[in-house]
Amino acid sequence: MSAETNKAMVLRLLEALVNQEKEAVWDELAHPDVLVHGVYDVRGSAEAKSFFAGLLRAFHPRFTLEDVIAEGDQVVVRLTESGTMSDSFMGMPATGKSYTIGAVQICRLAQGKLAEMWGSVTAAHRCGSWVCCAHWGRLEDKL
Repeated sequence: MSAETNKAMVLRLLEALVNQEKEAVWDELAHPDVLVHGVYDVRGSAEAKSFFAGLLRAFHPRFTLEDVIAEGDQVVVRLTESGTMSDSFMGMPATGKSYTIGAVQICRLAQGKLAEMWGSVTAAHRCGSWVCCAHWGRLEDKL
């Protein structure tokens, strides 16, 4: 697939999954053996879908797209994410705290589907998000 086709697929996945909370898009666009790297590595489509369902339920994150770069089978997205911890997540009770972070997602595609994803946050945004807490200390201390 072309870099432009891959870019369109990643943007469709992120928009539908995150901003619209349409979890069904994951089944369509994620490879069965997808590997999501981050605070915790999540392996396989079912495990990743479950992880994202919990994240969406707890934080209702939304993102604003800042940049997209695609080359070959990889797409890099820079975005600003915001949300509020309104439900429990991974054993932590809801705090009601809001956050805004800058983030970068690097996505690798195979067979027209998301095969691997790496996520990181910018160091300037250290407070309020489960995503960045692992970089700066105990998760419970940040939420």
